[in-house]
Amino acid sequence: MSVVTPAAHRLAGHIAVVWDAFRHSLAAIVWAAGRAPLLTALALAATVATVALAGLPVFLLTRGTTAAAHGHWGFAARDLIGYALVGPVVGSTLGRAWNWIHGRLNLAITVEAQAELARALADLPYEAFEGGPLQGRVGRAREGLSALEGAVGLGLSLASTVAGVASVAAVLGHLSTTLALAACAAPLVALLARYHSWAVSDAFYRWWAERQRSEAYHEGLLLDAGAVKELRAFGAEPWVFGRWRAGRTGRQEQETAIQERASIQAGVVEVLRVGVYMGAMGACVAAVLAGRLPAGALTGTVDGLQRVQGSMSGLMGTVIDMLTGGARAGDLFTFLRGAHPARARRIGGRPLREDWAEIRLEGVGYTYPGRITPVLRDVNLVIRRGCITALVGLNGAGKTTVLKLLTGLLEPREGRVTIGGTDLRDLDLSGYWRRLAVLFQGGPRYQLPLRDCVGLARWADGECSDAEVRDALARSGLDGSLDLDRLIGRDFAEDGIGLSGGQWQRLELARVYGQRAAEVVILDEPSSALDPDAEAALYREFRAAIAGTGSVPRTGLLVSHRLGPVRHADHIIVLDGQSVAEQGTHEVLLAKGGLYARMFQEQQALYA
Repeated sequence: MSVVTPAAHRLAGHIAVVWDAFRHSLAAIVWAAGRAPLLTALALAATVATVALAGLPVFLLTRGTTAAAHGHWGFAARDLIGYALVGPVVGSTLGRAWNWIHGRLNLAITVEAQAELARALADLPYEAFEGGPLQGRVGRAREGLSALEGAVGLGLSLASTVAGVASVAAVLGHLSTTLALAACAAPLVALLARYHSWAVSDAFYRWWAERQRSEAYHEGLLLDAGAVKELRAFGAEPWVFGRWRAGRTGRQEQETAIQERASIQAGVVEVLRVGVYMGAMGACVAAVLAGRLPAGALTGTVDGLQRVQGSMSGLMGTVIDMLTGGARAGDLFTFLRGAHPARARRIGGRPLREDWAEIRLEGVGYTYPGRITPVLRDVNLVIRRGCITALVGLNGAGKTTVLKLLTGLLEPREGRVTIGGTDLRDLDLSGYWRRLAVLFQGGPRYQLPLRDCVGLARWADGECSDAEVRDALARSGLDGSLDLDRLIGRDFAEDGIGLSGGQWQRLELARVYGQRAAEVVILDEPSSALDPDAEAALYREFRAAIAGTGSVPRTGLLVSHRLGPVRHADHIIVLDGQSVAEQGTHEVLLAKGGLYARMFQEQQALYA
């Protein structure tokens, strides 16, 4: 039976880390080169030219000084002039060309990489936004963008540096094999030390990436006007500041410890490098004195040693950059593999039938990712076309989850959602969404020009006209004469339009009213921030929109804790205990004396 020592385990672990990082680096190079093939080819040509000339200066200097030592001044002048031209002139020209090509290449790849990540975010199923640390995954994926941006340059730099070291070492090896090996040995030891520092830093990076969001969150609380208002009223600003400072201090202490360790290792490595270099120089002098090395070759040998040392230092940096880039690229590729456009938008699904009559939930159950208890279990309900259906229940009953299932954002774990008899999972969601106008509870506050805030839902079918935007604003109770190009909110412009909580909710309603072609209008707690007059006007407008005389009948779905407006719905569904507790009209449910009757009577008593 073989016995594997802990040291062997650690070695195997390090090999696996290095292989994984380089594997992802190579994948990044292939990805990037495929996005900019012409610029990659030019960069490759510049690299080949640089490599071809890498050992030439040492060769010319060695031959020129040897010729001078033997009195062949013509040959010596030719070689020394060539050395002077090849190094500063040709090398500089190639360097400038490489920098220009590399800059253009990185720009092209950057644009493609950012677009790839944006497409991946758009292709994520909505469920990914509901469960799991998505922000952390996206943050690590964004770090991987830099790996793609510099992938080709790093790959070519590695190849050219290795080839350059090899060519110069070959020239030195022609003079002394021991000398060539000695010149390369110390930097290789230094590389191992640099790798160890990188492994520690990479582990810290992953540790910190998981905690960065918490620090950013607490810092954001200290900068958010809404949070500061409440924190000052509670006297809790020092507490939040203390949480933020504790996280920042812990991170800085970890970073300082890593930097101190890296500095000590760098000092040891530098002593080793200088020692080997001085030993090699001493060996050269001893070889000249002993007659084993021509005296004229000493100058070229010294120049070659310096070039090898410099190139090996560059090689160490390139290898560490590739390890870092490979690790980050691995995070990005993992994220990109999680995008499923067909699942996120049901591309290529069946179109919605024009003559659909009802939407059904049949035995539907749903459990959010990471949770054990289902929020819905065996839910059966019907929403009839042309009617207003109300969905009510206590907090946490699953009302908003039902809306997400109805709109196709979530897929049921059990049962199915159908519209016109077709399972929602088989529909082309992009076409289905154009039939919907939805106001979700606690919707986003878009800091955009006013016309875009209203017309956002219509972008797939063309922009709303100014008349349509103003009509939607008026129907929601906002001033239709406002400048449509003016920015809403003041995060990006001091002269932006500042809105109250109720006005933000009216703007959300205007976005719904701007969707004139919508067949299903869904409102989730649409009046939570409205005054009584505005609330009454909202529900009058909602009932009028559903009862309109258009060619296509409209269907309304209302979710509200305020049961006064709900009483006018054609059908009321009450959720409780993860399923449908009761349903019927207002009068029928009052007569039953169940949960709905109790909630209605309790609200009614508040106004008695």
